Formats: sequence, structure tokens, C-alpha cells
Amino acid sequence: MRTTIALLAVIGALTLGVLASSGDAAPTLEEIQQLADSQKWSAVVEGSRAFLSETPDDPVAEFFLAYGTHASGDYLGAIPLHEESSRNPQFAPVSLYNLACAHALAGHKTEALDTLQRARASGYGWLHNANPSQRDPDLDSIRADARFKLPRPIEFVEFTGTNGQSCTYALHLPDDFDPEQPAPVIVGMGPGSESQGAAEWGLRAVWGEQAITRGWAVVAASRPHTGWTSDQGKQLMAELLDHVETRVSVEGGKFHIAGCSNGGRSAFALAIHMPERFHSISVIPGTPPRARQADLERLEGLAVRMHVGDGDTPWLESNQMIIGPLQDFGIDATLTVYENEGHVIGAIQGPVFMTGLDELHAAIMQRSD
Repeated sequence: MRTTIALLAVIGALTLGVLASSGDAAPTLEEIQQLADSQKWSAVVEGSRAFLSETPDDPVAEFFLAYGTHASGDYLGAIPLHEESSRNPQFAPVSLYNLACAHALAGHKTEALDTLQRARASGYGWLHNANPSQRDPDLDSIRADARFKLPRPIEFVEFTGTNGQSCTYALHLPDDFDPEQPAPVIVGMGPGSESQGAAEWGLRAVWGEQAITRGWAVVAASRPHTGWTSDQGKQLMAELLDHVETRVSVEGGKFHIAGCSNGGRSAFALAIHMPERFHSISVIPGTPPRARQADLERLEGLAVRMHVGDGDTPWLESNQMIIGPLQDFGIDATLTVYENEGHVIGAIQGPVFMTGLDELHAAIMQRSD
């Protein structure tokens, strides 16, 4: 499990603005955090339960309850609590990792390995720029298993455009890749800050690992200083695509582009700016920076696939506003709403996204024959 100091550094960033007293009957979240810092685990459990009795479903208190139960040595009791905490996107990576540790300590090797894969897929290790699983004694019982090994490293290199803008990018290729043979290529845009870490999360969690096993090449790029939605950013992406085409025979002469959250916004902006470069756009979720009718009409000829959780209200409403106009233009556009999902859609991670994109690409290639 994450060490207390490192763990609370993560939690501290998430609890700012919510450390308010819930009354004399229960400690505040700040007081519970101080108890955890002192490793008073029984008091952490008691205080978290008291807080939750007055503020049900508070994600920070749920996290502390799970962590305190685990740290007290009650691994079986911690398992359902970690699982509950992992349903909140803010806590999913570290809660899933802690859940894997609890399963390993309880002797559940298969469940521990499965959950460790879920933690990695959710961004644990890649977003936090650390891989404590390699030295955490909680995982000693599964360390020898082949599934425990980390995926192969991904190398990001700098690319600078003629306008002086630059980004880092990775070209992720199958082991048996033949540059002379046409291959489908996906350009993946990461969430949030669209940093290199976010680009790698998208590659690891959603499209990359599944893509290369299906013979795809994957381009993952970090955000340039001006952003991808700026004129400079769009020019940089056009030049990056030109560069990739010198290394990969792009099947059908066009790319697929995908993005998560802010990366979905960028994907829309880039597809609208140069629709002739893409077969399709997929967003998980995402909306155009400006949903003007003329902008949407430029996507004619592309397949548009929008994915959003039913609990992600602002993004769901934005997607619902544009699906009709897209379809009115005759665009092959779909909106898939995932039940009991928020902004980070766990249901689409792993093989789900790439299975759908693989089928879409095959249909596009068949129509073009």
C-alpha cells in the first residue's frame, strides 16, 4: 500500500476546499488526515465512520475509512471499502492499487493481479510518475507472476515544428511492425493538462496496449505551449502527422484521432481544422471548443464516436446538444452513454474501446474498396 506520507501528499491536493467541519459529533476531514499522519488507524476508522454518518458518500472520508481499515490489518474488511473508494475518479488509481495490495495480503492472488492491472489502466504509476509496486512488500505474493511485470517502456521524443512550437510524442508500434506494410494509426490526446504523463495514461489505459496487439500504430503527443486548439498548435499537429507518415505506411492515407476530456476538445478542434487527415474522431468524452454549425459540418465524411458517463452531467449535456446537428448533416455520428459512470469511464478501458475502433476501421476500409 502507498506509504502514509506519500499517500497524504496525494490526498492533500484533492481535499483542499472541502476540509470543513461537519459539526461537533464528528471530526473534520483535516482532523482525520492528522490522525492518519500519526498512524492512529483505529481512530481514523472511527472518525471516518462518524464523518460518513453525517455526510454520506463523501469520497475523501470513504478513502480514509478504507485506508485506515487496511492499515489496521483488516484486509478482508478493507477490500469492499477500497472497491467503493475506487468508484470516485479522483481516487480510482490509488484506491485500486490499495485494493490489489489487500487482495494480495489476503491470499487472493488472481484478484490481486487483476486489480493491479485495473490500477495501471486507470493511470496509477504513469500519472503519479512512480511504480511502487516493484518494491512494495504487500505484493510479494504475486511478484513472481508474469502478469506482475510492467509493460514495456514508452519513449517520448521532442518534435519541433517550423513555427517554433514543440511537443513530445511517442510512436508506439507492434513488436513485428513492418514499415512497408499499411497499418491503421490512431493519434491519442491525453486528458487534463494534456501533458506527457496524460498522453501516456491514454496510451496505457485506453488505446495503446490494445492497439498494438491488433496491428495498429499509436501516436501519443503532449500539448504544445499554445495548446492544440490554437493556430500554431494545429500547424504543429499537421507537421507531426507528416513526420509520422515518413515512418509508417498509414492505411487508407488517413489517421484516426481520439481524446479524453480536454484531449477530446483538442481532437475535435484538430479534426474540424483538417478533416481530410482523419477517418474518424472518438472522444471519451469531448466536445468542440465552439460548437458552431459550420464547424460541425466540416466533419462530413468522418465517423464521430462520442462516449460519456451518465453521471458526467455537463459533458453529457454538451454531447446531447451536438449529436442531433451532426446527424442532420448526414455524418455517421453516435453517442454512447455509460450507466453508473462519471467523467473517467472505466467501462471503456481495456479492450472495449479498441474493439469498437477496430470494427469501425474495417468497415471504413471495406467501403473504400
